[in-house]
Amino acid sequence: MLSKLKELWRELQRIWSQPAGTQSRPRTTRPQFQRTSSAPTQPYLHQQRTGSQTQQTKPRTQEAWTKKQRIRLAVENKILASKAPGFHFYEHTRVDKTYVAGRVKTSDGHKYELKVLLGPEFPDKVPKMYVVSPHKVPKYGGGFVNNEGLSHKFHTRGKGPDGCVEICHCSSWDSSRNILSVLIKGAIWCEAHRRHMKSGKSIAKYCDELKDQVPDLNNY
Repeated sequence: MLSKLKELWRELQRIWSQPAGTQSRPRTTRPQFQRTSSAPTQPYLHQQRTGSQTQQTKPRTQEAWTKKQRIRLAVENKILASKAPGFHFYEHTRVDKTYVAGRVKTSDGHKYELKVLLGPEFPDKVPKMYVVSPHKVPKYGGGFVNNEGLSHKFHTRGKGPDGCVEICHCSSWDSSRNILSVLIKGAIWCEAHRRHMKSGKSIAKYCDELKDQVPDLNNY
């Protein structure tokens, strides 16, 4: 320990004895930074440099169905061909536009056209179902269901494209459910709406009464 102190003292004396301005500065090492694959601070935006400006653009969206999704859609199409031949796939090559549409006929002869928009994350996320026709869905006593928005009484989730009615067809969703089950809920909603128009009671009440019935989707 004493010898180290003596060496340190001699080094200090050597530095002090040098003329001013010739003392060498201790060498410092520049810190080394490593590249990481961590996400940017704004995970939903990518920076794209153009000239001296930096533009922020959204990441590329999914442009095609995955192999797993294509297999699932083929199964769904086979089920519809057997159980609901009046419903067909449209825009099947565009993941953000693919939908199933067709007509159902209620017990009193009224016809409704339903549309199920799958969405690019189907079947992991719940598809949306709309009443395409009639575009304006009447209410008992006047007015339209379209204006009810999110409503338990009318079993709706709000307005869809062009202000059409979006049907609330499930309280929870998992990938084991199929499009046919969604269409069955839609047919039940249409039947409940016709009963609502006659009695004035809520659509939700009739949906609950009819939930165990399986409508015939061949009757369109």
